[in-house]
Amino acid sequence: MINLTQSAVKPTEEIIRKTFDNINFNGIEDLIEFYMISNGGVPDKNALSGDHNSTIRYFFPIQYRLPNNIENIEETRIFYKSRKDISSFFIDNVPFSIDEGGNIHCLNVRDGCIYFVPMDNGSELEEEKILVAVEFGDFINKLDFFDKVFID
Repeated sequence: MINLTQSAVKPTEEIIRKTFDNINFNGIEDLIEFYMISNGGVPDKNALSGDHNSTIRYFFPIQYRLPNNIENIEETRIFYKSRKDISSFFIDNVPFSIDEGGNIHCLNVRDGCIYFVPMDNGSELEEEKILVAVEFGDFINKLDFFDKVFID
């Protein structure tokens, strides 16, 4: 498991399920457990290892904002949906973390998979997304300390 600092107020299970569109996909229980322990924030294990290496600056919180006024998942999703060039992608994809470059990790509410989404490619998000885990728990288990992934 990872530890998060600078977390927001913990949400209820009902709020978590509502945020992810009340979809019952594989791994939903891992996601609920994660957000009930820590509502977003900065992870100690912030590097994703595997076929696609990336980092996580922070996890978006649910409902509440992080102490440094970082938007929550729903506010972030509304922002992306307001951009006409990419709005359709965020109908089925919920952003839950962001890296230093503004790229995001999304949970697809149709298949429950986790995707890395490079945000500098404009309207081609569906074609550019990269599968990084088939369930949220797998995604969390792939996280490691930055030094172990990028320096060793």
